[in-house]
Amino acid sequence: MVVSLYAQESVLFAVGGLFDSGVDNPSIEAAITKVFGSENLNWIARQAVQKHGGSGFIEEYAAPRFYRDAPVMPIFEGANEILLSQVIADLTLKRLREEVWPKQSSSLKNRTLFEEPESPDSPLFYEILMANEAVALLDMVGQDLDKSFASKEAKKDPQNQSYFMAFGQMVVDLFALTSTLSRTLRRLEKGYESDLEVKVTKVLAFEAMKRIQDKASLILGSVAHR
Repeated sequence: MVVSLYAQESVLFAVGGLFDSGVDNPSIEAAITKVFGSENLNWIARQAVQKHGGSGFIEEYAAPRFYRDAPVMPIFEGANEILLSQVIADLTLKRLREEVWPKQSSSLKNRTLFEEPESPDSPLFYEILMANEAVALLDMVGQDLDKSFASKEAKKDPQNQSYFMAFGQMVVDLFALTSTLSRTLRRLEKGYESDLEVKVTKVLAFEAMKRIQDKASLILGSVAHR
């Protein structure tokens, strides 16, 4: 629960910073915040009921109310399935297609989001490697997906929506990973006490990378057999 809350805060801070800096129409990031937040809420609500035991179903406690109200959040303000497949995935592919892939020198495969530390003893050395690897993996999957479903008809085919949902989930997990990692790295740079934040970031990075790899395998495997 601590990991989920720290990651959610990090996503909110990152997206809030985009709005504060006047970034033009951060639709992808806003959709990511809604999807990530509503999924986190449902998971935390279930955990709260579980931790309360039998009392988790007694109205004298707050846990059952959260557990009852949480399931509607993935539906409000756009169903998460629609946001993943038709907003997050679609707009991310559009941004890659228009802003990244035409510029070979700026390809995600040829650059990194985070400068890799010189020493493996750095507190978040391996987590930085994970984040940079996740960026390259997203680029590879995105290119395969875009080529395999080039026509609008193929993209709108209900049978293909699962691939775009999986890609959208990759984008969500990558944004959560990079937002959390950036936040903790800034704390370390400023010299703040960050032992807990480093441990939380390590757990989040491992879990997010595992989900990204699983979704990538699902998409690449399915597309290859079409």
